Amino acid sequence: MIDGLRDDPFRSLASALRRAGGFGKKAAPFSEFAWADFLRSRIQIEVVIADFAGALEQALILAGTPAAAGLPG
Repeated sequence: MIDGLRDDPFRSLASALRRAGGFGKKAAPFSEFAWADFLRSRIQIEVVIADFAGALEQALILAGTPAAAGLPG
């Protein structure tokens, strides 16, 4: 059931990153999941929860790094 799924703060962050221009919408479905995994290992969950705007700023910086070059979008 979809109602039982928990919110993934990193998936939300990845979606906000896409809307902010951090990466483009690709034909590859569910690209936000790859970005969420990328961000999960680089931004602390406490930052995402307590300061979403600050986490988005960090994500925008990370999106421009060579480590993000292979991600969709």
